[in-house]
Amino acid sequence: MKAVILELRDGFAAALTERSDIIRVPDQGYQIGQELTLTGIEKKPPKRLARWVTGAAAALMLCCFGAGAYAFYSPCSYVTLDVNPSIQYTLNRFDRVLDVEAVNDDANDLVEQLKGNNVIHDSISDAIEDTLALLEESGYLDNSGGSYVVCSVYTVSEQDSEATLQRLTDDVSADTESYSDLTAQVVSADQSLREEAAQLGISAGKLWLLQQLGDAMDDDISYDQWSQKPIYEIVDAINQVEAEEESVTDSQANLLGDSSGASGTQDTEADTGTQDASRSAQSGTSSSQQHTTRSQTDQQGQSGENQTAQQEQSGQSQTAQQEQSGQNQTAQQGQSEEDQTAQQGKSGQNQTAQQEQSGQNQTAQQGQFGQSQNDQQGQSEQSQNGQQEQSAGQQEQRSAQTQTAQAERSTQTQSAQQGNSQATEHSAQGQTMDSGSAH
Repeated sequence: MKAVILELRDGFAAALTERSDIIRVPDQGYQIGQELTLTGIEKKPPKRLARWVTGAAAALMLCCFGAGAYAFYSPCSYVTLDVNPSIQYTLNRFDRVLDVEAVNDDANDLVEQLKGNNVIHDSISDAIEDTLALLEESGYLDNSGGSYVVCSVYTVSEQDSEATLQRLTDDVSADTESYSDLTAQVVSADQSLREEAAQLGISAGKLWLLQQLGDAMDDDISYDQWSQKPIYEIVDAINQVEAEEESVTDSQANLLGDSSGASGTQDTEADTGTQDASRSAQSGTSSSQQHTTRSQTDQQGQSGENQTAQQEQSGQSQTAQQEQSGQNQTAQQGQSEEDQTAQQGKSGQNQTAQQEQSGQNQTAQQGQFGQSQNDQQGQSEQSQNGQQEQSAGQQEQRSAQTQTAQAERSTQTQSAQQGNSQATEHSAQGQTMDSGSAH
């Protein structure tokens, strides 16, 4: 009998059996979430308990075993599986199934069978394997064009989303290997996608697929209408739109290739100035294609006459398209050359105007600079002349003052000398008079 380890304590482990019983076993190096195969325990058929009994048992288990039981019974991720029945699995952190729900009415009977097979507490890999087996028995995987399964994964914790997505992708790939005509797609769903899907009454995986269809059609689609269709019809519609787009792309690529060839011929012959020769070359190409078509028609015989007419018509259509493409390209080239010439003329005029303006600015600056220098030189000369005149006047004044002083000193000297001479004469006269008296 299988069991899952819920908690480890004091050398013992609490294990949840596939009968939903919790037993105590010796700890032999187990880890929480590890699956065991127990021997010596009688396997009893499962019993359906009332909801209140199940709830009471779960509450008691949480009280007795604490964090281990809480971790085991806490939802951590939600996985949906869509064929036409839409099913949702609620998983714990160990990827064990806690609950299975029917998203649409087609899945009600299927979910009852899964619960009857005790898929609760199984790994998600085993649950998907059982689900695919029931889908095959019910005829949901018997489509002649192949069957498709879309699974979506939503994780409560964003940190575990990538790891959970990778594990479930591996599980789904392993479960679908035995189905040769079954194609499976696993996608990641976020909270907004899951909420919108719940409002529409469909799974997150189916809503994701409808969004891909809307993007392929480049238009809004009616979710109410398409949500009622099985997955394979939606996938076929997407493939059809993509095939049509690919066909249009290939046709455009062929036309571009033919147009490039015609453009190359025109460019080569444009160097010689003979556009008429280009059209003749295109007509020759068209004639060659028609000749080849007729040769193929002769080989095919009478039964290929209709195909020959279609090929000739296709060749004429391609020739007309080539000629039209060549004319369009020639017109575009002529317009481009005219635009370039106009731009060059305008650029030359702008450069000439800029040069003239620059010359005028330089001439004006030089004239202002020369006038400024002349003004400075005139001011300098006036200043020098004024200084020279002032210096000469000062020198003349000082010379006049000197001459005046010298004349005054000379006059004073002469006066003094005259006074001394008169005194000497008076003294001599006195002496003479004294001498006469003595005699």
